[in-house]
Amino acid sequence: MEDVLDEVVSSEDLQKFERVFHEQLHQGNVSHKAQFEYAWCLVRSKYPTDIRKV
Repeated sequence: MEDVLDEVVSSEDLQKFERVFHEQLHQGNVSHKAQFEYAWCLVRSKYPTDIRKV
């Protein structure tokens, strides 16, 4: 269980899901999947400021 709490997302994954989220946001239709994946990456970022992004 502690392994899950200590997981850190890679910068590449964060950028990938951030790009997908913002592309969909710009189009005016963000899917639940894109929203979840981006949020999942943000809370697992090694930078505390990322958690407060959205």
